[in-house]
Amino acid sequence: SALSALQAAVAPVGGKGRKAAGRSAASPRSAPNSTPAAPRIAVPANPRIVTPEAEIDPATLNAVKSAIAKVADGASKADVLAATGLSDADWTKVIAMLLERGEVARTGQKRGTRYHPTNFKGEAP
Repeated sequence: SALSALQAAVAPVGGKGRKAAGRSAASPRSAPNSTPAAPRIAVPANPRIVTPEAEIDPATLNAVKSAIAKVADGASKADVLAATGLSDADWTKVIAMLLERGEVARTGQKRGTRYHPTNFKGEAP
């Protein structure tokens, strides 16, 4: 009977989920590429690693710290960019370095993020 034949059938073996579009189980895979793969380049786990200090002008660091210090309740990114004329790319480098050094503290999240000057212990006053 049909039920007996169905119960006796071997279960399919393979991956989970749907098949890739345009491929059927019967279509053969292409032969492996005979050319060697290009060597892999080591990439840091975090591509936003702070750049070496030599690439950031000390005058720029001081300008950003000064702009942050002038805003009593904490400076936003927009406040600092307007006061210094920095590009977004330069801002990212400079603020990352100042945060890492403990010269600036960050409070809030997203649009509410504010930057404050710190005292010598790395804490916001």
